[in-house]
Amino acid sequence: QKKKNEQPMGEKQSYFLAKKLPFFRFASLLVPVAFAISAGVGLVLINDAAKTFDASREPILHTVDLDLPPQALSELRDLALGRDGKRSRVGGDHYSAAVLPSQIVRKHAPTAYNLYWNGTLADQVSRYINVDRVSAIPKTTANMLIGYTRPGDHIGFHYDTYATNNGRMINVIVPIYSTPGSCSQFQAVLADGRVKNVMNTSLVFEGSTVFHQVTPQCENEQRFVWSLLFVVDEWQSHFWAGYLNFLFDLGYTGFRQTLYSRLVKAAA
Repeated sequence: QKKKNEQPMGEKQSYFLAKKLPFFRFASLLVPVAFAISAGVGLVLINDAAKTFDASREPILHTVDLDLPPQALSELRDLALGRDGKRSRVGGDHYSAAVLPSQIVRKHAPTAYNLYWNGTLADQVSRYINVDRVSAIPKTTANMLIGYTRPGDHIGFHYDTYATNNGRMINVIVPIYSTPGSCSQFQAVLADGRVKNVMNTSLVFEGSTVFHQVTPQCENEQRFVWSLLFVVDEWQSHFWAGYLNFLFDLGYTGFRQTLYSRLVKAAA
């Protein structure tokens, strides 16, 4: 029979941690906050550095003619014109566009989604950049539709920065739909300093070597592109890189889609 006022062991432990050592309660809140702040500072420093032109970088940029089945392009076009995208929470003055992330593409444009994962596109991309292999990436923003649908939608000049162990990341941009005469177009600074304008043409480029932007959209115009990201060889990621990628995805697509992508990846 229990003595008077005797508490079960679990209750004793909870009482000890909550009452006798309040520091643990404080630390349990402080650690994730400090972690998030440090990651945020890191992202700001990376992004600021990426907005300065570096003439020493040799840009890798190809306009290409990808072999894409009409069904895939039709699915993407219907999705782009039939559904509102999510607006980024982190872009500020540098970035303004609507995004339909990979989970939405997977559900509403399955043919296109499978092209990204089954190696069909990867084989074409690897030939254009003359490497043995590129691989798909398990990120919610690595296979998405981007829409420049409001006046002023744009992306300012920048180099792409990525959190990964193994370097080279390859961007693929496929035009899906554009109103005639759309102001929105891709621009890249070439090695000699000239600005190259690209409109309604597929692109394969290495974003960390190409200083690029998307010009502001005009009123009553819209343009949609299919934006893909590949890694040379195999995707590798460590804890810190995974956390930074999580923050990127969270900012662009929100908590629900980012969490869903992680759950799908874990179940695969």
